[in-house]
Amino acid sequence: MKPIKVCEKNAFAIEAALRQANGKAVAHTFTTYAEIAKMAEFAERIAYALLGTKAAAIGAKAIAQSGEKLPNAYKWTPIITSVTLEKKSTGWFLLSANSIETHFGGKRVCIFLTPAQKDMAISKFKLNFEVQQ
Repeated sequence: MKPIKVCEKNAFAIEAALRQANGKAVAHTFTTYAEIAKMAEFAERIAYALLGTKAAAIGAKAIAQSGEKLPNAYKWTPIITSVTLEKKSTGWFLLSANSIETHFGGKRVCIFLTPAQKDMAISKFKLNFEVQQ
């Protein structure tokens, strides 16, 4: 899939990618541009908190999964959507959208940093705490 910038003008393309990934599933999946934009905004806030600047977040990735907490009592395994986003100099981009059969839903976002970003986040964190004696 070609990366799609997460912005309002690309809403149709993002929703088309989600429809292709989800097939007929709609109950526990990402289906709208607004949901992806919300995940990108959340990833931006986390990356900014870890790294201190938006520019430092370039290259970070986020994997977001849809769905609420799903009971094991379903006769069929529910389908959720997993999307991969990447921060580039002009904003967040949707890299991929896939469906996953699982009972472990629960709208979550995991941030993946580059090695340089990891070092930056650790050094920033170390400045903000002291160990009790």
